[in-house]
Amino acid sequence: MSVDSIVLDRDGESGAVESVADGRVRVRLAGGAVLDLPEGALDALPDGTYRTDLAFGALASGESTTLQEVEERLAISSRVRETGRVVARTVTETVDEPVDGAGWRETVDVERVPVGREVDAAEPPREEGDVTIIPVYEEVLVVQKRLVLREEIRLTTRRTPTDGPTHVTLRRQRVEVERLPPSDAGPADG
Repeated sequence: MSVDSIVLDRDGESGAVESVADGRVRVRLAGGAVLDLPEGALDALPDGTYRTDLAFGALASGESTTLQEVEERLAISSRVRETGRVVARTVTETVDEPVDGAGWRETVDVERVPVGREVDAAEPPREEGDVTIIPVYEEVLVVQKRLVLREEIRLTTRRTPTDGPTHVTLRRQRVEVERLPPSDAGPADG
């Protein structure tokens, strides 16, 4: 912006820029009144003149008028305030559910078979079909030591299928939430 530039107000009145300093523009009107305007109040036009939305007649009631910029600012702050409390409890319930399906049940028969014969060495347990044989030994003191097989324990495993409903216990959890007033019991902010 140069000195002697033309400034037009919203009503078409004109003035001349007298000086520009520190973001302020001094405008002298045709009647001799002087206005001190913020530089941001003027908009440049393509022809080199300036336009403002202000009315010079309303501003120039005296010899010299200063127009100040006013700016509002908003300051936002927050604070923590208890407005209530909640208590949450987990409750576990057990429910018996019927289960339909085939399965099996195993039973073991134990049979003791006396043997009573001498052997040269101990043998490990063995299987004969579906029978597991566990040898039981005893050392007997004679003039010399001999190993005698006293008995054999025979374990027979049998599987029997089962049909029909069976009950299985299942656990379920649910949460109970209880709302409580704030501990300070003051009025809540709305």
